[in-house]
Amino acid sequence: MVVQLSDGEVLVGAWHPTMSAGPTWVGRCIDLSKAYKQVAIHKQSLRHGVLGFNTQKGSWQMYTTCSLPFGASASVYSFNKISRGIWHLLVHKFGFLTSVFYDDYPVFEVQPLAALTSKIVDAFLNVLGWRHAVQGKKAVDFCSLPVALGAQFNLENIRTGDLVVQNKPGRLERIVEMITLVKEGDGKSKSLIASLAGLMNFAGGFVLGHHFKLGSHALNAWAYNHNVSTSDVRTVCDYLLAVAKSVQPRRIRLHDSDLPWIIYTDGAYEDGRGTWGALVYDPLTGKRLVFAGEVPAVLTSYWAATVGEQLICEIELFACICVRWHLRKELNNRYGIAFIDNESSRMTLIKRNSPSHAMFLMVSLLSLLDVVLPFSVWCDRVLSASNPADLPSRGKSAELGKLLHATDCGNIQLPAYVLNFLRRDQFDVELAELVKFEAL
Repeated sequence: MVVQLSDGEVLVGAWHPTMSAGPTWVGRCIDLSKAYKQVAIHKQSLRHGVLGFNTQKGSWQMYTTCSLPFGASASVYSFNKISRGIWHLLVHKFGFLTSVFYDDYPVFEVQPLAALTSKIVDAFLNVLGWRHAVQGKKAVDFCSLPVALGAQFNLENIRTGDLVVQNKPGRLERIVEMITLVKEGDGKSKSLIASLAGLMNFAGGFVLGHHFKLGSHALNAWAYNHNVSTSDVRTVCDYLLAVAKSVQPRRIRLHDSDLPWIIYTDGAYEDGRGTWGALVYDPLTGKRLVFAGEVPAVLTSYWAATVGEQLICEIELFACICVRWHLRKELNNRYGIAFIDNESSRMTLIKRNSPSHAMFLMVSLLSLLDVVLPFSVWCDRVLSASNPADLPSRGKSAELGKLLHATDCGNIQLPAYVLNFLRRDQFDVELAELVKFEAL
């Protein structure tokens, strides 16, 4: 490349653009103030939202609302259409880099334009008549560590394709304090339990991970159940404390591959013997791996004594655990699609919850792995007749390997401490710490 400089000098050589140079990226969140109350209801619809009660005088006292009632499903549908309209104008009229979640608008901008962007957004919302936060904790100015939707985004290295997302400062510490209070009170305070469940719903899910799901399901059930056993309270609280104290920020790298691992698993249970199989494919490297093994007798014996005669759900989930544990380093910070032909196991993986104690321990083990070595996986259904993992689960690994040119990797031996963890009558905190330590 030849470059003519202003003083007449000529530079000859190769030139490559780089994202590492340039202005700093910053962000902020625009918050609409009491958004529902700013949306009027048409006068012809007022008669459909009347609240009344019988007074001591025997007459009725009637109330209605002139704005969208909070909690009504129709309010959500109507408001989302409006908020998406505002987002459309911000993006297509002004060219802002923004998103929208109900009444919150995370906006990202380069530092030199940040002040101008704030003025434009303020003026735009004022012209439309939308009240929005202009001071206080919901009106924080642009910065490189913006907080939006309960998450903190680190934009300091975004130019090199590195984004860090974590819970906003103080949230995890607050969760740990509340879990301890719930445990010490044996789950007696329903208001505290409900508050903790709501807080954990914000702290988990989507990119932040789903490791709190198992506990939040239990807490939501306790909020409406007055007969919660002390044993259940301590088991779930121990699990939540182990997770909350280990949660790490999620690092998203632009240059990492988004090609998903493809994982098929299957289990079989015949004559008191549990077997499992798996087919794993990595499109990034082209690896095709076949696994097959027998469920350890110590587990099937424990399950038979605690679950009953039908163990297929546990065996199907065990197959997922074997693959997840063996490939935990390769799956770290990757995406995947897992095909499972047992609906109960699949829904347990999706909901991260199960009334079965055996399934609880297995899904808690997977959640512990997700805390230290995150793997974003979509779980889908596959019919047994269409599941290639059915072959290795029935001793036909060589047949599948020949058919798909896959490597037969044989059995996966889980460490003794993992098997012990899966056979405890209660969630074992010390074993959980050992699992997280050894996983790394």
